[in-house]
Amino acid sequence: MFEHEREARRAHPGLVLAGVDEAGRGPLAGPVVAAAVILPENGFDLPVTDSKALSATEREELAAALRTAPGVMIAIAVAYL
Repeated sequence: MFEHEREARRAHPGLVLAGVDEAGRGPLAGPVVAAAVILPENGFDLPVTDSKALSATEREELAAALRTAPGVMIAIAVAYL
């Protein structure tokens, strides 16, 4: 699942990669929320490729696992326009 990331890290030692996503519709319907996650170089076993395929309970469990996993860094920002 992380083939491109591993290739980039091999080509550029010390490179840090973050996955980024956003949700919201901006000033027309409220805030925009964005998050970035950096996984450790040795990876993280993600059991899914799309969080929308998970139930609310499964999403909460995965979020808790990410927040407590060593080497995982998470940043969240909210913009009110």
